[in-house]
Amino acid sequence: RVGINPLPDRHIPIWMGSRGGEAALRRVIGTADGWMPLILAGVDPEPVGERVRRLRELCEDAGRDPATLPVWGRVYVDPTDSWKAATEEAAELGFTHLSVGFNRFAHPPTPHHEHLTTVIRVLDGVRAITG
Repeated sequence: RVGINPLPDRHIPIWMGSRGGEAALRRVIGTADGWMPLILAGVDPEPVGERVRRLRELCEDAGRDPATLPVWGRVYVDPTDSWKAATEEAAELGFTHLSVGFNRFAHPPTPHHEHLTTVIRVLDGVRAITG
């Protein structure tokens, strides 16, 4: 019983962020316009690449063209060059969108301006990899 007035003049895309469990992926396929995987390497049992591939398989099984379900990934940067491999994987997986950020939880004492400086430092490299 909630509505919007006036109604928007265009479709507002609904992106769902979730981990990579089967039930979550099926909900994404059935209701969302895009998926934002919330999967952390070393924490989740399966890597993001496996879950993206599974999402696309489930799309096909459900009769949905996987190309109609974009994926918005995230690359974390730190003082090392670990972002390069993550960005290359995102490009190989065909992510349509990519956010670049600093992992505050892995480096909690780092001040905000250093987070921003680190992200800015790698942006040209991310763009070169992703096109």
